Amino acid sequence: MFPPSALSTKTVAAPPPTPPCEDGKPSDGFRLLLLSGDAAAPPADSDCVHVWSHPLTGPVHSGFRDLLSEEECAAASRFHTPELAERYRQAHGWMRSVLSRYLDTPPETLRFRSGPDGKPRLAHGSLHFNLAHSDSLALLAVRQDAPVGVDVEPVRPLPEAMLIACRWFSAPEIRWIAASDDRDRAFLRCWVCREAFLKATGEGLGRPLDSFALHPCGDTLRLDGAALAECTPLAGHVAAVACETLFPSC
Repeated sequence: MFPPSALSTKTVAAPPPTPPCEDGKPSDGFRLLLLSGDAAAPPADSDCVHVWSHPLTGPVHSGFRDLLSEEECAAASRFHTPELAERYRQAHGWMRSVLSRYLDTPPETLRFRSGPDGKPRLAHGSLHFNLAHSDSLALLAVRQDAPVGVDVEPVRPLPEAMLIACRWFSAPEIRWIAASDDRDRAFLRCWVCREAFLKATGEGLGRPLDSFALHPCGDTLRLDGAALAECTPLAGHVAAVACETLFPSC
């Protein structure tokens, strides 16, 4: 439906295994492939998570609206402002367009279901995905063989960042944020890592934020029981991707 444009790719890797940090937490060894543009087909590399990005500002793709299901149209209509509704339509229509390239299926025919945890899944097939969007950017993480979660936030002033951190984050995270030259960015890095993990497991905010902890090691954030990688998909934004398991090849 949309003419393919040049595919822009960039590989991001968390630090390879290194000697344990002071707290004894090992690093992850986890690769991302950052993708932008409307590629005709996704890369064949299945040994990493594909992270697609799409701007939500600028010209509206009216064709994306035509791809949505009745349920998605109804969900868009429940937003409080036309801008939020259109952002939802654009993000979800674009998501269908990308997923259809993996499945070789028309995007408007894709069907989704909610798992027991409420997380959206494809009704058929084993492809795993997760969508996140901020005011100006949508990210879609795709993985072939295991659940994945992604989150993105624009970096901005947050006067209550330390109050929120002190209520929900672990002591090492609070110390790490407080020691940062840019506390707002440090807080948001913790936030997107936490959100990505909860979206990967499907628990969302149904799981208390103080029930698990990140482990800062220098400028790297790690998490027990999951592979975690951060990236900067667009200037002025922070993002993270989490998987419940590592790739065998990493």
